[in-house]
Amino acid sequence: MDFLNMSANKLLSIFYIWGNVVSLILCCMLFFKNRKNKQTQALYFNLIVLSLGIYFIGDGFWALSYFDIIPNASVWIKVARIIYYGAAGFLGYFWFIYVEIVLGSSFVYKRKRRVLFYAPVIISFLNTLFLCLCFDPSKKNINGYSTGFCLVIIPIIFVIVAGIHVLIKRTTITDRGLKLRYRNLGVWPIVIIFVSILQLFIAELPIFCFGSIIIVVALYVYNQDSMIFTDPLTGINNRNMLNRYVQDGLSKDDTYYVMMIDIDKFKSINDTYGHLEGDRALKCMASLLKRESAKNGDFLARYGGDEFVIIVKAESDMDVIKLSNSIKDAAKSIKDELGYEFTASVGYAKLLSNDNIEDAIHRADQSLYEAKEVAHAKGLR
Repeated sequence: MDFLNMSANKLLSIFYIWGNVVSLILCCMLFFKNRKNKQTQALYFNLIVLSLGIYFIGDGFWALSYFDIIPNASVWIKVARIIYYGAAGFLGYFWFIYVEIVLGSSFVYKRKRRVLFYAPVIISFLNTLFLCLCFDPSKKNINGYSTGFCLVIIPIIFVIVAGIHVLIKRTTITDRGLKLRYRNLGVWPIVIIFVSILQLFIAELPIFCFGSIIIVVALYVYNQDSMIFTDPLTGINNRNMLNRYVQDGLSKDDTYYVMMIDIDKFKSINDTYGHLEGDRALKCMASLLKRESAKNGDFLARYGGDEFVIIVKAESDMDVIKLSNSIKDAAKSIKDELGYEFTASVGYAKLLSNDNIEDAIHRADQSLYEAKEVAHAKGLR
């Protein structure tokens, strides 16, 4: 193939189609790599990848028509636009739900509430059918730009709303790992919106194609990396992140305590209500501890099983006892939500200057055991 003697139009067509083919291959690789992960977050990530894949098919088909590689171009261009603008509507919706899952929004687990957000997607698709059949969004005039903007307005609104929620949520947390993750979630939509708008003005280059696949690959790589330091069930830090935090995040000028928290009679919850309910109890405890630890910027991690660790910067034992009581009261308060008795036990130990974290955790665990013994003797557990 003699590229040097090709016309600019022919080179553009090859480049455009090649970009969509490569991006589609990457989408397939990500989809099949992640397909066995049954967690809700992974499911919606795969739906994002699937929507993008359909977009790339439609966009590549559009290029074949636009550059007159297939006959009856005007008809097939409209078909291609319906495919990729329709996929864009679903892409915006799935991104919104994915972000809300990462942020821990409860409504995404309630099907009736989640279905309400299908309405804008349906409107977006009907809008796509009407505008693509009746107007030409590729015309370099105000009518073309207006039509193109109307086609992407609903998915862009989904992305903007999710981005705003991320920025608001980021201001309420102190965990450095979560702040970094939320920062990325806030930056990536800006890139998507920028390349979407740029694509409207430069239709001959696959700008959205390359911008979106770079974002999704970056998101996948970041998710894989964060899994090393994140507990997959509860979404909070795991033991690996705990060790990193202790190594990198503790100031020698401050006093720290290690708190160990577990769910009372957790085995009984699993045996009586099943392991799914046990998982739900762990998630509730993680959310509860996240709220309590965030008040003073304390570090929270799941240590294993139903045990959680909080690294507290405190002046004295009294500050830790106050937090312990607050955690135990909060645990009792979610009894109505769960539908059964739910309590927590707490132990703590001061982190000494010559300690390694395991020594302090061992002493905190002993304190936790003693607290359980005292509560059992008093008939409280």
